[in-house]
Amino acid sequence: MKKVGSKDFYQVRKMSSISDLDRGYLIDLYLPLIGGLALASYDALAMDDTATDSSLIYNHEALFARLQVTPGQFEKALEALEATGLVRTYCKEAERSSYFVYSVYAPLDPKEFFEDPLFSGTLRTYIGNAAVGNLEKKYAAAEKVTDMEEVSMSFKDFFHPNLEDPIYATSPKPMLGHRNGKLRTGFDYRAFADELRSCGSNIEILSSREINRIEKLATLYDLDSAVMADMVIESTDPSRRRDSRVNFDVLAGKAGNAAPFKYLRQHVGEKSVISSSSALAQKIRMMDSVTPFRWLSLLQGGTKPSSSDMKLIQHLAFDIGLPNPVINALLDYVLQKNDNRLPSAYADKIAGALARTGVATARDAMEYLNSTYSRAKKAEEQKKGIDSEEAATQTAIKKETAEVSDEEVDAALDEIFSSLGK
Repeated sequence: MKKVGSKDFYQVRKMSSISDLDRGYLIDLYLPLIGGLALASYDALAMDDTATDSSLIYNHEALFARLQVTPGQFEKALEALEATGLVRTYCKEAERSSYFVYSVYAPLDPKEFFEDPLFSGTLRTYIGNAAVGNLEKKYAAAEKVTDMEEVSMSFKDFFHPNLEDPIYATSPKPMLGHRNGKLRTGFDYRAFADELRSCGSNIEILSSREINRIEKLATLYDLDSAVMADMVIESTDPSRRRDSRVNFDVLAGKAGNAAPFKYLRQHVGEKSVISSSSALAQKIRMMDSVTPFRWLSLLQGGTKPSSSDMKLIQHLAFDIGLPNPVINALLDYVLQKNDNRLPSAYADKIAGALARTGVATARDAMEYLNSTYSRAKKAEEQKKGIDSEEAATQTAIKKETAEVSDEEVDAALDEIFSSLGK
């Protein structure tokens, strides 16, 4: 997002009705993810005067004063709201000040939230399985009555509407509904739909839930939208009922087979800040720039990862919610500490710790893992007076200080693949 100044103007557009039930969902499901300041900022925006009167426009100074925050604190809170789809921000720059529009959306309801692997997995890493289990019980649907006859009155029998009356054909005015903000991933829906159409299929045979999961798979496996469409066609049975036409086990397998050989990148996560041409710096560049499937393939000398390893990577991304660079650092660390083996339970335990720390780059993940290992090793070997080699690695990582260009990453990839072919 762009920097927000106190003199910059803003207006709120309420894109959804927000009920008392929604506020309960925000506290139970979203608060652990976004924090109290972000929740207060959401409430302030949703109740802002400009949200109900489009003729009003304010600058941020009064908003900051009402929230008792600095511009930097507001930006951090807004980032959390944007990342969870509660707010979408638009900006138009002017010579002396900028104009921001904040579109406010309702939260997901519990069913939608827990069916989304990104939300449910991330919440689980933040508050633990026991707390999530309590929330699932709280919002569990009651069992349908199946052993009794329904005797409810129908709308038609009660009101006896004359559907031929022109009044029933009146076009309604646009009204607020219960709209949720969509997470941004870079998936090109138009290219996806066009490719389906060119192959004789149609995006309309897919449910919104299926499309949402297809988008997440494309992002995880670093696949182009059109390429993903070809795989979806091969994994879809149009004769099945809606919402169960895509065989996602087959689709995930196809995506995994293709992932190491695709160069159409949709980067997920942040780049580490480094400036060295050392082997360590180049390693971090690689971890920041390739998908976990491709990284694991490189670590194995160019061979395809096993199906169990690929399922582990999906778990780390979908259930735990780790960014690709952090997954790469985790894979590298686990393989080093386990004699080139990748035990799922061990990796899962470390992944939970990484998720709770909120690291987003390979460098930060390496620093955290190496410092944790160094402390344990130092305590173990204190009597022997053995210095930890990991401390030297951590120091080397901290000395890296500039951003890496895509050209440098491509050169590094070419060099590694060349060496693999020798």
